[in-house]
Amino acid sequence: VETIRALQNLYADWRQRLELTGTRSRVAYQALELLMERPLITTKDVEQRTGCSPMGARKALSELEQLGIIVPQGARRPRLLYIAPEVLRIVQGC
Repeated sequence: VETIRALQNLYADWRQRLELTGTRSRVAYQALELLMERPLITTKDVEQRTGCSPMGARKALSELEQLGIIVPQGARRPRLLYIAPEVLRIVQGC
């Protein structure tokens, strides 16, 4: 129950942070939902979930990265994998 509540609070915080940017990107909001299901995602995951273009997925992930919601893994460009460390901390109980 505590884990679920913590994830719900985190999701609400993320949405608020995204709303404060003034973005209208439905892809970014859908990516937030995807991160709640799986804290490690790729641009391909976002494309498949939202039906957006690769450019749209990269843009949405860039917005989330700028907000500190996700962290890119690896030094390659384009980024292949993104992680939501706050979700992992909650799920792992750290």
